[in-house]
Amino acid sequence: METMRAEIAAHPPVEGSYMPRRGDYCISKFADGEWYRARVEKVESPAKVHVFYIDYGNRETVPSTRLAALSPAFNIRTLPAQATEYAFAYIQVPQDVSINAPPTPPSFQH
Repeated sequence: METMRAEIAAHPPVEGSYMPRRGDYCISKFADGEWYRARVEKVESPAKVHVFYIDYGNRETVPSTRLAALSPAFNIRTLPAQATEYAFAYIQVPQDVSINAPPTPPSFQH
């Protein structure tokens, strides 16, 4: 990972030059200003691209201008994803009670 960061720092990607497609592996500029490997999950528009950070497991919606091509030296065959997605089988998440809760009386609001 440090090698990837060093290469990106030495040769920064041209923001906005990448056209994301669902299923693509790319790099995404996170809120901390660093680039991380990601998988494109959904492209709603150039302003709304849903990505999954393959080494950390979090998701984010970013504009396509914050995405760039992933160097072949750092693809998932060379450096496997560090985060693994899991899903529970036969589990039904209960509905959020706040959706059906009555509104808070004015005396309890700040």
